[in-house]
Amino acid sequence: MGNEEFQVIPMPSALSLYDYAMCRSLFVWNGRIALVIYPRKAIEKSFQIYVMKEYGVRESWTKILTIGPLTKVEMPLAFWKNDEILMEGSDGLVVSYNLKTQELKDLPIYGVPKSFATLVYINSLVSVKGGNRMLDGDNRDFDW
Repeated sequence: MGNEEFQVIPMPSALSLYDYAMCRSLFVWNGRIALVIYPRKAIEKSFQIYVMKEYGVRESWTKILTIGPLTKVEMPLAFWKNDEILMEGSDGLVVSYNLKTQELKDLPIYGVPKSFATLVYINSLVSVKGGNRMLDGDNRDFDW
């Protein structure tokens, strides 16, 4: 973490940053940055997926595929298992779309429509707060 840098990621040249009718979501897919573009409001939505093949190079964005049009799907949530994308359904369900078979499947995850968010978790043995220190059993390092 000592040598991490933050930088601006250039969007594909063909896309307008000022088209407010379209939504843009960034993900990691197969170890690369992926951009999913879809309409903000529509009964049937198509999702265009772009991948940045060379990190930080605007010209390396490549459109990989288009999903849809799909009904009852609001927005992408996360790529899962490399060939599936989790999406929020308009009825408050989470759905899984298989990129290979093009099948949409309801998952038994319910919520309030337009309220889902995802968090990517990566397992690590490094304590963010404790640095290289080992934690003792009474959790003093976390002030509990």
